[in-house]
Amino acid sequence: MDTDKLKTIRKSLTKYCSYRDRTLVEVKNYIKRFSLTHLEEDSLILELVESNLVDEYRFARHYASGKFRINGWGREKISYNLRQKGFSESIIRIALSEIDDEEYQIVLAKHIRAKKRQIHLKPGDERGKNKIIRHLISKGFEYELVRSALENNENL
Repeated sequence: MDTDKLKTIRKSLTKYCSYRDRTLVEVKNYIKRFSLTHLEEDSLILELVESNLVDEYRFARHYASGKFRINGWGREKISYNLRQKGFSESIIRIALSEIDDEEYQIVLAKHIRAKKRQIHLKPGDERGKNKIIRHLISKGFEYELVRSALENNENL
């Protein structure tokens, strides 16, 4: 392929990766539209990785942090979604380890309070508690942690 076309593709890839963090899978899918040889694709991807435009660890850390802080997701849901994006267990563990345990408990308690208000939970209402548990599990919080938080914080 001629150098002018490769320059244009390189510029397009740089712009694509500069806009926001991307996974290797996203970059590989984006590169496919340019009909390059495997060698050219690999060379361009290597350039992006070496220039730090594509960084799987950074993506996973930012993804976990954002989904936790902005969406209020728990570790299980974040982990599941990172797995769906093709991340290894070691990268997922590193990303999840950056979620502060104390902050995690605070967010969990906030979700419990909000759901209790929403369903007007009365003391001893097992059906209501189960509804809260299901809601928090769907948000990605661990069952044992949810159960423990509910039992320890009856007055939330």
